[in-house]
Amino acid sequence: MSPQRAPHPILTDLLTLARPLEALDLELENLPPQSAANATLQPEHLIGVLNGFIDGHLAEDDVERWANLVEMREDITVPLSRDTTLQSVLHKLANPTVAGAPLDRELAREMIALLKS
Repeated sequence: MSPQRAPHPILTDLLTLARPLEALDLELENLPPQSAANATLQPEHLIGVLNGFIDGHLAEDDVERWANLVEMREDITVPLSRDTTLQSVLHKLANPTVAGAPLDRELAREMIALLKS
């Protein structure tokens, strides 16, 4: 069995939103959809983005764009124990019109409570 490799730095920066979305989006275009080492989506990643929205640092469009970038990556995995909750919240953020409700502060707080439970 080969040792676990660290996730690609771009994936880590995407999950933590460590850099502007525009820069990450450009760099992701040059990274194959399945990079050598997977990154793992954690509740803290979603909570951080939702808190950024609640605090006014991120617009609804930014959250949707971030969620779409994360959702389309084959090399970002979701832990099995939290699969349903994480996938559901991520899908709602990436597809607000399909989810039936635009993101607002109240919904963001509800999602955070769900992720923390």
